[in-house]
Amino acid sequence: MLRSLLFLLIFLFFSLCSAQQKFLIGTVTSDTGVRLPETTVINMRTEESVLTDEYGAFILNSLPSDEIWFLRNGFERKSIRLSQDDFTRHFTMRMIPEEQLIPEVQLGFKPTGNLKKDVRLLDRPYARKVASLNRSMGAYMQTPPGEVLPVNKMPETFTLQQAKVNNFDLIRLAGAIGGLFKKAAGPAHTAPNYAEREAFYRKVKNSLDLDYFKNMGLEDFEFDKFLAFVDIKHDLAKKFRNNFNRSEIEYLMRSEAVDYIKAKKEK
Repeated sequence: MLRSLLFLLIFLFFSLCSAQQKFLIGTVTSDTGVRLPETTVINMRTEESVLTDEYGAFILNSLPSDEIWFLRNGFERKSIRLSQDDFTRHFTMRMIPEEQLIPEVQLGFKPTGNLKKDVRLLDRPYARKVASLNRSMGAYMQTPPGEVLPVNKMPETFTLQQAKVNNFDLIRLAGAIGGLFKKAAGPAHTAPNYAEREAFYRKVKNSLDLDYFKNMGLEDFEFDKFLAFVDIKHDLAKKFRNNFNRSEIEYLMRSEAVDYIKAKKEK
């Protein structure tokens, strides 16, 4: 009886921990909005750290009230205490460049403000080199160009036989053509809220052939992280939640799967 009660308590403990597990999905940018790759993101509670990808995106196991640090060379260190609201929207951290002091320059003479007079006060060989360079540049600028400039002209013919197109390229091309007509008449893309993003994820999982991704090693839990990664990189929920294009989404997912698994193995 005591052993059964102990097993029940252990099961409830791990179930509670699993229920509380969350992922912080976000992007790191500069103060001007430029995405910053290779930025270190650290959860100070778990001591887990990740690097942002080439698009500045990251996914980190976190809970509300966790302290998260952001570190990158050339930028000031940033830290934030997470709240529940940070998990209901796409998280963005803006990094501020570090101030760089310009070393003081010691002048060997006191300039007068008259350029011709001050140049003569400098080292004589240096002044002669400056004068020679100015004469050479003046002579060069007066000579006509000696090369034929390229003509900006489209080729008259283009052979489709030279393009290597696989099945998914054809599907993507057809989806893109159809998307152009729909985009011309449809509303502009807007950022989804938390509920819209979750509904889009469920629709993707119900529409795609998940066995293909499972055979590559992306089981249910890992596939959710992979789907969030592709969403951040290509704005899937923003583009397709109101205009669902299964072929285009599946093409993007399969295109990113190989690189995602390779990067995961390297880490």
